[in-house]
Amino acid sequence: MKPPLNVGVIGYGYSGRNFHSYLIGLEKRLNLCAVCVRNPERRRRAEREHGAKTFGNVDDMLRDRNIDLVVVATPHDTHAELSIKSMEAGKHVVVEKIMCMNAAEAEAMIDTSRRSNVVLTVFHNRRWDGDYLTVRKVLNEGLVGKPYLIEESILGYTERVDPSRWRSIKKIGGGPLFDWGAHLIDHAVQIGQVAVDRVYCYSVKGRPEVDIESYMKCLIHFENGLTYGVELGNMARIDRPRWYVLGEQGALTKTGFDPQERAMNMGNIDGAVEDAENYPLVRTEKNGVVSEMRIQTVRGNWKEFYRNVADHLVEGKDLAVRPENVKRVVSIAETALKSAEEKRSISCRIQEISPIIRQLRGKLSTSESGLRRGYAVSILRVGIMGCGNRGKTHARAYAIDRFLGLEIMCLAGGLLFVLGFLFYPEYILYEIGVSGQPLLFLLPLALLTIGFGLVYGSITKDQKAN
Repeated sequence: MKPPLNVGVIGYGYSGRNFHSYLIGLEKRLNLCAVCVRNPERRRRAEREHGAKTFGNVDDMLRDRNIDLVVVATPHDTHAELSIKSMEAGKHVVVEKIMCMNAAEAEAMIDTSRRSNVVLTVFHNRRWDGDYLTVRKVLNEGLVGKPYLIEESILGYTERVDPSRWRSIKKIGGGPLFDWGAHLIDHAVQIGQVAVDRVYCYSVKGRPEVDIESYMKCLIHFENGLTYGVELGNMARIDRPRWYVLGEQGALTKTGFDPQERAMNMGNIDGAVEDAENYPLVRTEKNGVVSEMRIQTVRGNWKEFYRNVADHLVEGKDLAVRPENVKRVVSIAETALKSAEEKRSISCRIQEISPIIRQLRGKLSTSESGLRRGYAVSILRVGIMGCGNRGKTHARAYAIDRFLGLEIMCLAGGLLFVLGFLFYPEYILYEIGVSGQPLLFLLPLALLTIGFGLVYGSITKDQKAN
């Protein structure tokens, strides 16, 4: 696309005005040309501050063919609907964090982006926080060795929570986990990288005037052994370190908040400076000698978000915040809320579907493809049922062994699995990608199952003959 790209912002509250409109104005390849908000005073303010055309209705703004990119900066429960509507109108979309309310909405948004051939990204500007960048640098340089515990805390004390603010209303996405928590879970996903296999979360509701949590602690466990803690609260008169990292060779602790938001609200984000007293403290061991050091915080740069959006749309460079990756954030948050509600740890497997599998998924949109996928799924599940070490349990559950016997069940399962790859390989691959089953494990297992069925059947036949 040729710059400048025209941008329309839906919502002109704190996020739409102070974050998006300001940062868009700093990227020369983007032009803030429209703002949509129902409040007449906010429309007048947008016109006065940016000279933007304003709308009171989303549909009216989306009919404007001059708009290339839409920013959704509205309450969380509207993100999916407004993003999908914008993409179906042919607009590229930036949506505020949290991406949406649940994983199903995230998948629908990603599917719409693909079908409409438009870009979808999520405003995770805190990937460019100085503290986060510094922790990544310390980890990459091996100063603390392999990390086994990372904790991020956002704690403070608020005398009273305003019940009239939408962020104080649970059903529309209010609460700490969908606010600051979305950023911290995103940090966890970027650092942990591998699949999440367990989530535990507990919460406290200490504010009678609202139904959102006043404190939450989430423990996210990754398959590589890393536990990532996310702690949030507005009833802490004494806070904790912003970061606490333990590794096999050392540790890191850091206090203070990234200074960019304060500087941005004063009209000059480039003037953000962190106090030296908040620099990270690292204690590490090398060659048997323990040392302690202060490391200067890497300078944060929120301007990189919209710079990358313009780079991607204008020059085709890689998108920094991909929706497929951010879907993991939504899934973890959704699982954490369930854990807190049910007061238990939840085993799971939360990982990003590979691009190859996602491309294959695009072939399943027609009714014919849906029918073929149904065949493939049936083949896969029967195959896995026959291949698994609980084959007989599954067989009994389905009352199959009463008629066929375990050896026939194993033979049928293994053969169906192999036949599935011969006739419907792309659909089997997709189903494996969604379920997280390792392909290189299942294929040999299918062949071994066939062999087991033959051997077992032979032994059974001999026993019956004797």
